[in-house]
Amino acid sequence: MKRSRQHRETENLSKGDHAGYLVYALLGIVVLAICALRYRLLDFPLERDEGGFSYMAKLILQGIPPYTQAYDFKPPGLYLMYAVFLAFFGQTAGGVHTGLLVMNAGTMIMLFLLARKWLTSVGALIAVAVYGILSLGSSVLGFAAHATHFVVFWMLLGYLLLTISIENGRKSVLFLSGIALGLAVLMKQPGLMFLVPPILVTILPGSWRRFGFGESLRREGALIAGAFVPVFLAGTWLAITGAFRQFVFWTYQYGTEFGTRMSLPEALTQFTVSFPQILGNFTLAWVLAGVGLLILFADRRMKQWRFLLVLFALFSFAAVGLGFEFRSHYFVMLLPAVGIFAGYSVEALVTRFLKQQSATLARTIAFIIPAFVLGYGVVADWNYFFLGDLKALSRQKYFPNLFADSPAIADFIRSRTNETDRVAVLGSEPQILFLADRMSASGYLFMYFFMEPHENSLQMQKEMIGEVERASPKMIVYINQQFSWGTRPKSERHIFTWASEYIKNNYQLAGIVDVFSPTQVKYVWGEDAKTYPRLQSAAALVFQRPP
Repeated sequence: MKRSRQHRETENLSKGDHAGYLVYALLGIVVLAICALRYRLLDFPLERDEGGFSYMAKLILQGIPPYTQAYDFKPPGLYLMYAVFLAFFGQTAGGVHTGLLVMNAGTMIMLFLLARKWLTSVGALIAVAVYGILSLGSSVLGFAAHATHFVVFWMLLGYLLLTISIENGRKSVLFLSGIALGLAVLMKQPGLMFLVPPILVTILPGSWRRFGFGESLRREGALIAGAFVPVFLAGTWLAITGAFRQFVFWTYQYGTEFGTRMSLPEALTQFTVSFPQILGNFTLAWVLAGVGLLILFADRRMKQWRFLLVLFALFSFAAVGLGFEFRSHYFVMLLPAVGIFAGYSVEALVTRFLKQQSATLARTIAFIIPAFVLGYGVVADWNYFFLGDLKALSRQKYFPNLFADSPAIADFIRSRTNETDRVAVLGSEPQILFLADRMSASGYLFMYFFMEPHENSLQMQKEMIGEVERASPKMIVYINQQFSWGTRPKSERHIFTWASEYIKNNYQLAGIVDVFSPTQVKYVWGEDAKTYPRLQSAAALVFQRPP
């Protein structure tokens, strides 16, 4: 595809196409500025998803495949990605978030290269700035290394290679595009949605007219074959290591059930509640993106790009809502489209103004608009971006969860156990195991897997009970907090009855974490814990097997 006349007409918005060093210097400034903001958040306390991914990645580094001694329903590529982070940057929260920083920087660079196929250099820079700031924002939990960030990284690489293949006609590049898109699927199942636009674009009549019907089919085959390669390799690895059956159960059988439990009315209710929170202080950026989408339909000069851009936006939203859940960090998968449409919106509006004004003034306006929109959001959340203590921010964001207090619990466990001792965490707090560097007494890292009302819930609880009893863990952490368990009115409660008796007969109280408010937490360790007056309301109880 060649750049549209609109792009050529608006090149005087940016002289970067004639002085590439200036454009890339500006890109470097934007990326480095956002990385500097993210750098401050490297030691943000791990939350439970990050803790689970990190724990499973640590097992991989020890030669233990996923789904065998630790269970989760994400695809294996995510745990391999985490394993790379831990191997290169250290087995700490900072190591995990350094990996996110590197991936986020790469994402912004690829977004620029992709957006520049459709927009001017100025529009592409705006797209990067909007995506970079919004993907870091607290409203989408941008400090956490969720799978959605890595879906976006591989998806953008796939789309960039797709556009290059369309321009030069090479099936080999299209094959590489498929590999990248297949890797997006291996990060998280909704990545599958991003395969649909390339498949449609490669086989629709526009491709037939350029390449011929037979060649279009071969190009389609190259794309699909490329997407199959990483999936095949991951499946082969799991089969060789004996984890394939468990992989199928957790990622497909249970994953499908877990991902379809929400009804449409429930999903709509959740969306209406969560979306205003997602907008947060950056509502104006989303408004710009919405304006860009509307302008696109009326702009005849963008006709050759309209179909692909609309598909991109549509299936980005489909990826967010797959399974009818609209959790805040899912919206990261929509942010590249938001950035591109916001950049196009500014570009189109300034192009109209440019007809009667100087190019210098137009360029100035083109940078002032996003600077104001993004600057307002950053200033409004100044404490998060620049000043706030990370533990305090975690408590404010996640109260009454124990993420900020997990390092203290982990330190206590490590002080009373050795490397071969097993630890049981009764609650969905695998970050404690990761931070303590201790093996779990059970493969069940997340209790809400069997708090969901389904036919396997009682069997899963009994499996966990059996695993814990056989391991006879040195210490047990009991999380007395509903969010950690995910209990529902119809949840099977057999494990609570068992835990009460098992702990009473075999363990002694050794520590307490009592969370009074987001700003007031009390730790009580050793003998003092046994006489603590608020045992029933404490958020976490740590028990130790007597000598």
